[in-house]
Amino acid sequence: MTVVYNPARQCHGKYRFDSKKRAKVEAKRREQIGQGRMNPYRCPHCGFFHLGHKPPSPADLRRLQGLDEPLT
Repeated sequence: MTVVYNPARQCHGKYRFDSKKRAKVEAKRREQIGQGRMNPYRCPHCGFFHLGHKPPSPADLRRLQGLDEPLT
């Protein structure tokens, strides 16, 4: 099942990439300059690729919550 979100939030005003490869290159560049981890996705509204922020990984969440610190 595909969930289609609001096009105003998911598509409008975002850069459009014609390939996933180009979107990945841009995502890596943005991460290197401190704009956070980005994830390319194909937009169901325009068919191009956009970048969205990656959700934190389980390891990131544990670190942010202080759960992976050694017990003393």
